[in-house]
Amino acid sequence: MADDQDKCTVPVGYRKEAGAPIPSSSFSCVRSMGPGIVLVLTWLGAGDIVSAATSGGNYGHALMWIFVACILFGCVFVSIVAKYQIMNERRETILGGLVRLHRLFPPFVLVSALVVGHSVITFLLAGAGAALGRLTG
Repeated sequence: MADDQDKCTVPVGYRKEAGAPIPSSSFSCVRSMGPGIVLVLTWLGAGDIVSAATSGGNYGHALMWIFVACILFGCVFVSIVAKYQIMNERRETILGGLVRLHRLFPPFVLVSALVVGHSVITFLLAGAGAALGRLTG
């Protein structure tokens, strides 16, 4: 009896859904990125806002293009990752897809993320130490 419950039966006439339609115009392409835009905006924290204000105060509008580029790249990245997770036919994770590209790609991504993460934290700690040194004398 347990073996019968473990088997998955497909109903007669079952048709696999094709997923979301492919955008046909520029507006529908931008509209399909809507959830990605919302998710990217939730990633913006107080530190991002302070560093953006400081950069704007120091450099004026010369860095405005990088803000636009980062927001667009973040929206596209989040949208691609979400669609990959939802619509892949192999039901694999993102790491599983990276393994299909090359077996050494996931470890390379891991090492790169660790190096970049430690570098960022090092500079944040150095900046916090310098600020604390100035505050306390």
